[in-house]
Amino acid sequence: MSISPGGIRRWVSYLPDRSAGPSGRTTGGTGTPSPAIRTASTRNTPHDSTHVLSGYDTSPHGELLVSTLTAAMHKQEAMSGHILPVIFSWHLGIQLNPVAKRATGAFDPEAFWLAWDRGSEINVDTFGPSWEFWSVIHAELAELRKRYAVPPLDPSADATLALLSA
Repeated sequence: MSISPGGIRRWVSYLPDRSAGPSGRTTGGTGTPSPAIRTASTRNTPHDSTHVLSGYDTSPHGELLVSTLTAAMHKQEAMSGHILPVIFSWHLGIQLNPVAKRATGAFDPEAFWLAWDRGSEINVDTFGPSWEFWSVIHAELAELRKRYAVPPLDPSADATLALLSA
């Protein structure tokens, strides 16, 4: 699995053991808050949290799958806000904005429908106004996945578990 140097790798690198979020650790014992704490923003938190909860990596294929799972979980603008942009960006190679890069060939129909099914089973909406990232930051990942009814992903394909065990 390909994991980008930023995004989920940075976020997960600050996890205490197997929790779902960054610890209050400091950088190099200097008392300076870790980058995960300094740069946490509400804009990217739902998306990055969905990567962690789902286990999908940040490769073009993983981005397509996490957005598909999101569309099934967060029904608001599912097609225009989540499905079409990733198909354009990660399958057709059309760069829609400077943040989202582009690639071709990332669409896998079987994985797409598995991601859709997984998202439709989840009982929380990490993009919804009632979900609060900071209230679960220190929870065990396995406990959150169980609480939120996140269907399991084959452990060999679970990028979050791979990073946590590294």
